[in-house]
Amino acid sequence: MTSRAAGLPLDGYRDIERGAAAPTLEVLDRLSAVLDLDPVWLRRIEGGRAAGA
Repeated sequence: MTSRAAGLPLDGYRDIERGAAAPTLEVLDRLSAVLDLDPVWLRRIEGGRAAGA
């Protein structure tokens, strides 16, 4: 997946992976669409960490 696929800069992915930033619900929804995942499942995994949750 390229960083453009979900409209997130590469540094954004890195920060989320390292735990330095929490993705917004909008970002989670875009990632779930790109990865063909159920957005509810992805939001559950992120739990209360997502910004705006």
